[in-house]
Amino acid sequence: MGQVPAIVENGFKLFERYPSDPQQRAQIDSILDWHHGNLRRGATGLFMAEVIFPMNGAPKDTKAIADAEKTLQSALSNIEDIWLDGNTNFLGGSPQPSVADLILSCEIMELESKGNATAPSNKNNHTLQKLDSCGDAHNNS
Repeated sequence: MGQVPAIVENGFKLFERYPSDPQQRAQIDSILDWHHGNLRRGATGLFMAEVIFPMNGAPKDTKAIADAEKTLQSALSNIEDIWLDGNTNFLGGSPQPSVADLILSCEIMELESKGNATAPSNKNNHTLQKLDSCGDAHNNS
């Protein structure tokens, strides 16, 4: 399928591979759990308030939009200050991308592609560029 990360062992194919180290796995699980209650909640709230509800005849809810943008700003700051803390290229201090990096980066790139005011910071952009270069290396191999 050409997906990264992936593992194939004895005919078994798994396309979201976790590291074998239990602490690294726990870190990835923690990031993914955090993602659903923060970055995803803000992005979904914004999309619903700006696109889905008005498309179905409801007026734009400026309070819901403001709340979603506040959640997104907080989430993007937390990614930078907590998950990308220190001299690391990827979430949780990992030297290589994990499924958590891929999932969170997709959410951030969707916001960026929509021209959202809550665009990622320089540190988040650096991580997105590193992920992009990993994808380029995989696609060119």
